[in-house]
Amino acid sequence: PKHPVLTFLLFYLHIYPLLGKSVVAKTAIPKGTELILDMLTVKVAEPKGIAPEDIFQLVGKKVTIDIEEDESITEDAVDNYGKKAKA
Repeated sequence: PKHPVLTFLLFYLHIYPLLGKSVVAKTAIPKGTELILDMLTVKVAEPKGIAPEDIFQLVGKKVTIDIEEDESITEDAVDNYGKKAKA
């Protein structure tokens, strides 16, 4: 389409599913730090990290790498994230 608004809307509808929000570091988080809610926020981020609805599962977990401010929090950056305890 030649109309700029239509062009933008079509682009946005195409790209929107790729722009999912993720949990990101509000500040730099050093390796070994136990996460608290104040360290975390939710933004559109790349690479895609942990889903916003799982933010509370991160509290109390330790990070296994240094995480920069605004960096996505990924499963492999958090100790024992997503692993089920063995009974």
